[in-house]
Amino acid sequence: MGDPPIVADGQAGARTSHEPVTLLGISARCQRGGTYEDPSVELLTDLLRSLGPGNSFIILDRLDGTPEGPFAQAYLDPDGSWIVDHRKDGASPLFRALTRDGDLVRMILVEWCLGLPGWRTRLAWAPFDLRPPARVATVEWVEGSPQAAENPPHDAEWRRRVATRVGRRRTGVVEVRLDFELEPARTLIDLDNMVRLALDALRDTGTVPRGLVGIETIVATKRAGRTPGLGTSVVWTAGPFVDNPFAGEPDLVVTHSSVPRDESAAEKDAWRDAVAAAWRGAPARKALGLDIAVTRQTSVAAMLKPVIDGLEPYLGRAPRGRGRLRPLDEQVTWLRISRQRGLPVALRVRAGTPPPVGIGRTVPSQPGLPEMDPDFSFSMSDLDGIDRHVAWRRLFEKPPAGAGGSGAPTSAVEVSEPGGSSQQ
Repeated sequence: MGDPPIVADGQAGARTSHEPVTLLGISARCQRGGTYEDPSVELLTDLLRSLGPGNSFIILDRLDGTPEGPFAQAYLDPDGSWIVDHRKDGASPLFRALTRDGDLVRMILVEWCLGLPGWRTRLAWAPFDLRPPARVATVEWVEGSPQAAENPPHDAEWRRRVATRVGRRRTGVVEVRLDFELEPARTLIDLDNMVRLALDALRDTGTVPRGLVGIETIVATKRAGRTPGLGTSVVWTAGPFVDNPFAGEPDLVVTHSSVPRDESAAEKDAWRDAVAAAWRGAPARKALGLDIAVTRQTSVAAMLKPVIDGLEPYLGRAPRGRGRLRPLDEQVTWLRISRQRGLPVALRVRAGTPPPVGIGRTVPSQPGLPEMDPDFSFSMSDLDGIDRHVAWRRLFEKPPAGAGGSGAPTSAVEVSEPGGSSQQ
């Protein structure tokens, strides 16, 4: 592409290479090195060539005395690609272009500074909205032992810890994700018990309404891990709904004309009989995923226990425990409950091998790490940003082989508060 254009000196040797040239009339700011008022073309070229790791951007402002006046900027991504922006003034849209040609970027910025027209046609520019998008989801990681859900009085303290960490969010939540990481020696705990306590904590914050009104989908997982805790995420704008999250056909598909109530032994027995009629094989002995779909009028919180209890013919019967129905539901490592419009029956349950990571749920964009200060000082927002980045990786990246767990999805970001994240 060649070197950027250079302004002639007039008289050779009359100035040093970094003597100001008023023809430019710009201010240059770099990530490393401060601000340069009215630099020479040579200095500008040097600044552009110095961009790299630890010095990844440059901002050029036109010194015309206009607030929010013309500016151009370039950012060098660690992968070697460039982002180049320009804007005429504060009332005009920002335009953005992408390239991997560093020489071309340097040429464009020097031409912009000199007021030459050629820079406008060297890249394909498109308007870019700097306003943060409406938040679609957020994630929090709560350290601690989710096993407290089955160990009163520790359940009350765990409920408070979850509520405190998640805090109050804006209303209008349509999806909730709950991903439990358990101590390897203590994984025989029922996923539905942990889900119910976590939902109680979210209701305590006011983010999730009582009765789970407006909640269309709940997705929960459990797995063994080195650091026990809960990844909890609420979603305001759900992604496309995946009706069948299983790879291929599930082991079991059973429907029923009504949803059993926990207080009705007859309804629970009728549901269990429907499951027994649909499943003639031996009880499953593997990690399992359950996909429970109900009509929009059904209370999700109230139906969870009686529906899972009635799956005893498929899950197997626990040798010890209380109650007439004692399913081996600790095998369930993936659970989705959804309210569905147009469901022809009151209740449909599908079961089989747990779906892979991200299937059947809304996956937010991965939060980026904050910029690191040279003196390694961090604000609370920086630390929170690091926590969100680590939580996303823990919850959505496929665990390495031998990392433990059942092969079920890892847990369940970011994005902005009322009002930032996108979906994959």
